[in-house]
Amino acid sequence: MEITESQLMENAESVKKALLRLGSCGIRVNIDDFGTGFSSLSYLSTFQVDALKIDQSFIRSLNGDDRNSAIVRSINTLGQNLGLDVIAEGIETQEQSQYLRAVKCSYGQGYFYARPLEADTISGSLGNWFPASRDKKALVSRLRAFELFAELQQQDLLEIAEICEEIKIQSGAVVLHKGQIGDLIYLIEAGSVWIYDGEAGDGDFTTMLQAPTIVGALALVDPEGIQTTSVKAVSDLHVMTFPIFPFLPILRRIPALKKKLHHATAQSVSKQSRAAAAGTV
Repeated sequence: MEITESQLMENAESVKKALLRLGSCGIRVNIDDFGTGFSSLSYLSTFQVDALKIDQSFIRSLNGDDRNSAIVRSINTLGQNLGLDVIAEGIETQEQSQYLRAVKCSYGQGYFYARPLEADTISGSLGNWFPASRDKKALVSRLRAFELFAELQQQDLLEIAEICEEIKIQSGAVVLHKGQIGDLIYLIEAGSVWIYDGEAGDGDFTTMLQAPTIVGALALVDPEGIQTTSVKAVSDLHVMTFPIFPFLPILRRIPALKKKLHHATAQSVSKQSRAAAAGTV
């Protein structure tokens, strides 16, 4: 369901209650034509919504207009930081699509992809645009190997698989550096890593983690937080990665997953603290 900013504010209290009821039914609500209506952003902390749709007037003026580009980047960053999907409306050129991909906008719609279609032609059209999606289905069973995802529904796992990429990391490589702001989560399927307190090549090793394990997940709890330890590959690693910001709306939509993540990260921090105190290597 889509609602504009001005409609949200017409009867704020009634709308707030209605959105809560819709959310409890699993109905997603997007703010349409975002950036053209109500002047205060305070309502974003009041209403339960799932996505911001950047008004197409900003997208049409992207080419060569630095001010509109800055507005689009700002809306995209705002949505990501709030754990909301961001959808760009009115994409009509390849240049606009490439720019939005570069700033990691979650979704896009417009005539560049397709005009409105009959229901029975949509599947074929999506297959032409996203042929790799069929390959990502194979990742679902591999995601279930991680305790964090073991109890998720098939559709939720497919959504996570869509944003996953497979990489290999050589033994000795530093996966995460202390002091950096993480932007990727690493699902280690094979191999092992050291967690240590220090910069690359220095510091005391505190904990060894064996696959299957996840590193970088603390950034999902605090996306702006600084990495407090470094992570180094002890052996060659087979890894699936996914970016933090596209995952936040999924996390927000599945409260049980969010609760499980908080519990897992708290346990991980506690384990590392105990190991460091005991001088474990």
